[in-house]
Amino acid sequence: MKRIASILCLLLAAVAVWPRIPPRSVSREESEVRDLFLAYIVGIVLGDHELDVDGPTLLEVFPEFEGSSLDFPFHDIERVTRASSPEGAVIAIDFVEPLSFPVPVDILGYHPGRIYTSRRVVFEEVPVGSYGELTQVYVMHRRSGVIGIDFVRWLDVLLGSLLSDVDARILAIAVLDERWYALMGGDTPDGGWIAGVLDLRRNRILLRPPRPLRNFARDLLESP
Repeated sequence: MKRIASILCLLLAAVAVWPRIPPRSVSREESEVRDLFLAYIVGIVLGDHELDVDGPTLLEVFPEFEGSSLDFPFHDIERVTRASSPEGAVIAIDFVEPLSFPVPVDILGYHPGRIYTSRRVVFEEVPVGSYGELTQVYVMHRRSGVIGIDFVRWLDVLLGSLLSDVDARILAIAVLDERWYALMGGDTPDGGWIAGVLDLRRNRILLRPPRPLRNFARDLLESP
């Protein structure tokens, strides 16, 4: 009987700590980050909050995304965790299966392609602090798995070197001139590299991002 009681206590303790999810109040203001879910993610990173949750629970916290035209795949998230350490954090995302879903922002008023992933993707998050003119810089280095963007062909042709499919190696957030930006950078099919920049205040991909952000992406992607 004592052994059964001990097992029950362990099970109850596990239920008490999972899911572990910060309240929506950690989010940045909409005037800083327009997209509600991205505002929440930025708030979690800045506040160094622990996270251990599945997609349906996230959707309970963000019910306005249920049936959204942006089709963000909450129901396909099996588990997402963020575990802090003195050096930074480890972020792991487990999907029910490898995914392919529409890019949830637009270029020229059009959702320009699809984001694809492996079933599991792991990032190491490093707080950089400042980098030249950039402040509040956080970089997420992909350590395992696959995540990338496959842009529609006609947009590749139309925009040429300004746009390319990318196998992402780094994600980052930073402030430039009191404005939040997100960055995704990685390898292109022709053996080069490219970085895309998202203006978080307008939720728009920038085809010609400010030079400090381009320089930062170059230094990240060209370093060993």
